[in-house]
Amino acid sequence: MPTAPSPAAPRLDALDAMRGYAILGVVLTHAGQWTKPAADWAVQLCLNGALGVQLFYVASAFALFLSNEARRPAERRPVVNFFLRRLFRIAPMFYVGIVFFVLLAGYAPRLWAPHGLGSAHVVLTALFLHGWHPETINSVVPGGWSIAAESSFYLLLPLLFRLVTTRTRALGFLAFTLVLGPLLNAWLAPRLTPDYRPGYAYLAENFKFFWIFGQLPVFACGILLYHLQRERRGQPDRRLGLACLTGAVAAGLVLFWQMPTLLPPAFPAVAAYGAAFGLFGLALHHWPTRVLINPVAVFFGKISYSLYFVHFAVMQYFYHRWHDGLPVAGPLATPLAYLLLLAVAGAISWVTWRVIELPGIALGRRLVARLAAR
Repeated sequence: MPTAPSPAAPRLDALDAMRGYAILGVVLTHAGQWTKPAADWAVQLCLNGALGVQLFYVASAFALFLSNEARRPAERRPVVNFFLRRLFRIAPMFYVGIVFFVLLAGYAPRLWAPHGLGSAHVVLTALFLHGWHPETINSVVPGGWSIAAESSFYLLLPLLFRLVTTRTRALGFLAFTLVLGPLLNAWLAPRLTPDYRPGYAYLAENFKFFWIFGQLPVFACGILLYHLQRERRGQPDRRLGLACLTGAVAAGLVLFWQMPTLLPPAFPAVAAYGAAFGLFGLALHHWPTRVLINPVAVFFGKISYSLYFVHFAVMQYFYHRWHDGLPVAGPLATPLAYLLLLAVAGAISWVTWRVIELPGIALGRRLVARLAAR
């Protein structure tokens, strides 16, 4: 007997706003790398934009728990359906990125693959298994490390949704990840890492930041956000929202100067950023002010997945055309470069969102519905 169609999780503008701020930060980082801001505070601001990826993770964990809560009661195969939806959500645009960047850069040596790419690099990336070696995790698609951590989290999510069912358990899981990460960075990561000669140690150091266990506390903060919000759903508290926003800003200011210029941030700093972003997410849900949840942030949140890949391609084009940044001097150089990158990459991303992402999502839904009707 076919089951009824599963209800879609409620779409929250606050979630799109979180994704929007996340991608705006990531794009700012690369605009800053291109133009090299002169002021120290501006350099540091651009560096901190890279932590937008961690804001993505908090939003992702929150959204996935929310959608699983909405869909599971009405589905016979919730786990199978979950993986099908996730595959058709992330694979189409990611596969376009694989093809595009391999055609663009070929198999030549590069920063994250000093010996060049082989077919194994591409195959592992296409199978979302690239997150288990320092020379595959980020070498085929720029920024592909974040997809490796995200897809690894997907494998854990059905189990976590069954086990982490209360706020207390969410706190316990967060504490567990804070212990597990350093242990596996000290024991397992070196076993997956070749002995690199001097000058290539950055591969091993970044791998411990890139892989799932370096990011799991951030996902745990998103799960905790879900449970905190779940207990007060339908009861927004403006004072609580203001308090959370104040806490998030205060934590961000404390962490601001901790972002290193070369090596990735330390594990405790990554976890602290996850906590700050969890507070920020709670603030948006309890105090949905138009100042923070605005059409600009929501728009960029909707196209954020496409924009994540597209801006790398546009950035490479700009870099080859104007190697030292835009032919503009002074403090306006970086803001203008940032706006130009957002405008061009944003316009292309709106098209890829409509032409690639949305049809892929729709195809996944049709496949789930067809399986449910059997």
